[in-house]
Amino acid sequence: AIIQAHDRMVSRLAYPEFTGLIKVGSNEEVGAERIAAILGRFPQTFPGSKVEFVVNQSRLLLPLVEGGRIDVAALQVAESELRPDDRVLWYDELRWATHRDLPFDDGVVPLVTYGENGFYRPVLEPILERHDIPYRYAVTSPSTAGVQAAVEAGLGVAVLPERLLADDVVEWERGSALDPLPASCHIVRAVPGEKNDVIEVLVEAIASELTDRAPIVET
Repeated sequence: AIIQAHDRMVSRLAYPEFTGLIKVGSNEEVGAERIAAILGRFPQTFPGSKVEFVVNQSRLLLPLVEGGRIDVAALQVAESELRPDDRVLWYDELRWATHRDLPFDDGVVPLVTYGENGFYRPVLEPILERHDIPYRYAVTSPSTAGVQAAVEAGLGVAVLPERLLADDVVEWERGSALDPLPASCHIVRAVPGEKNDVIEVLVEAIASELTDRAPIVET
């Protein structure tokens, strides 16, 4: 599928003599390895081109795209933050998650988060505060694999995509009485303004490879 996506990208490029630097960003959740595989073939087809690939959290990538410092980024936004020209890869329903043997049904809730720049912390903190539920930060990890592993180990409560709830990771029952969590969107977003052909086709190649193909994180 990666080779097919690349071939479609090559066949549609209007300027095969393209030279220059293409800057691409991705968060770990979208699937940096899969995007890297597409990008890896780009300089082979266009020897005069260079690819700069940045993997970081969505909240840190967003201002880079908006400011033109990254040409294309695959990242996560709230459904309310979608823009008309975004290419949606998939939607995630979010759930409060905990270990099945540790309901944390009273007292201070230990939270497992992605850190200050994580996508979920600005979502979950106001909800807990509105419901007068005290919390503390028990684990901070920049990756989904790390957050999922911490929940599986019983270290606390996290917000996770519903698709990652399985086996010992179950929905936190106390969370059912809280405000609903927003839907999460995984998208490809290009730099604002007029797009050149290379950027447009690169967006298409990433979307063709990743649409409706959410990764399953194994720990």
